[in-house]
Amino acid sequence: MRLPDPETSHPLRILIAGAPKSGTTGLFFKIRHSMPGGAVSEMFEPAVYNPQSGDKSSGVLAKTLIGGPYEVNFRSFDCFEKRIGLVRDPRDWVISSLLYGIFDADFCGDDAVTSPILAMLRRKEEDPSSVSVLDLLRLIRSLWSPEDESSGPPATSPYHNLPLIRGIEDHYRWRMGVLTDFFHQNPGYFLLKYEDFVSERLEKLEQYLGFPLERKTKVDPQYHRVARTKRAGDWSNWFLAEDVEFFRPIFQGFMEEFGYEDDWSLNPERAISAEHASGYVRNLIAERRALKLMRDPAKAKELLERAREALKKVQSRYFSDTAATGEELEAEVVNLQVAVNFLAHQLAETERLNRELETAQGKAESVKARLEERKIKMQHLRLECQSMQKSFSWRVTRPLRSLARRFVHVPQQAPDLATGGE
Repeated sequence: MRLPDPETSHPLRILIAGAPKSGTTGLFFKIRHSMPGGAVSEMFEPAVYNPQSGDKSSGVLAKTLIGGPYEVNFRSFDCFEKRIGLVRDPRDWVISSLLYGIFDADFCGDDAVTSPILAMLRRKEEDPSSVSVLDLLRLIRSLWSPEDESSGPPATSPYHNLPLIRGIEDHYRWRMGVLTDFFHQNPGYFLLKYEDFVSERLEKLEQYLGFPLERKTKVDPQYHRVARTKRAGDWSNWFLAEDVEFFRPIFQGFMEEFGYEDDWSLNPERAISAEHASGYVRNLIAERRALKLMRDPAKAKELLERAREALKKVQSRYFSDTAATGEELEAEVVNLQVAVNFLAHQLAETERLNRELETAQGKAESVKARLEERKIKMQHLRLECQSMQKSFSWRVTRPLRSLARRFVHVPQQAPDLATGGE
């Protein structure tokens, strides 16, 4: 089917909704870079939509989370012309949300807590069959509250929605129920599978939106951490038989509801890369610490000095073949990663400010140009008014001039007495 002409299409208000780690961020930036008409009002994870006067003329793109760490007033988005709901294979989602959840946890900056997690992930990378997903979940729960492994963060915690809470089974049953209930209660959403999104099977979505989507788009730097594998089916490398036994009855209803095959075959040749496991988590930890340093310039300066020293040590040990333990090298690498992430965020902030400045300068130039145009128009109007005034004055006074010529007596010249009047 032919897509409508983007040049003649009206600005749209588009909402993207889905669970955390279901592709909402990637889809947000893909649509943002593809929307016709240039400037658009952006809303990244708002709790409510409050209409603005220019929204209908410029368009709006909003991205929200279903079952996220805060309550969203989805009814306020009912006026949006296009609403997209994202769903993902829950088996892949378990792995992705488990690893990313460490970034949001309070213990993310504590080496005593994160080191055992990284150690277990490295074991998983070396021998995928040696550690189950449930092993990872149990470890994280125990590290959250070492004194009582059955406990977790209080219900009022901002992280109560993460898989770090009391009752792993209850949590995932609740999560599946939240998503299923949401789409039952909101049937007007266009459902998009994460698997179709990462595979670029977007023809139906393009038809729904009314404009083509760019195939290669970039996410803003401050959200690079969200992406991990950008593919589907990796769960079969992570799950063991005990994971299948545990999660299958929890996810079966959701998978049937949204059209996922009930095939739980595991990869006989499992392989897990450090890039998508311990390396990914290590980068998250470094970025979390870097963000914290953004609010503490003194510590940031101290860290940069430590990073310089760490770089010298790594270089000297690597090139001189000096023996060094893996733990020492890893600690030094983490320092470097934190420093690099800190500088990256500083750069991103500078770039953001520069973009805002360029936008403000552009608006100022536009206002200046409009003022010049109005000044010229005012000059033309002034000249026209003066011309009209002269013309009007001449027309009004013409009858008076005519009457003056008719009734005003002009004396005759006196006769010449010397000629006798002749």
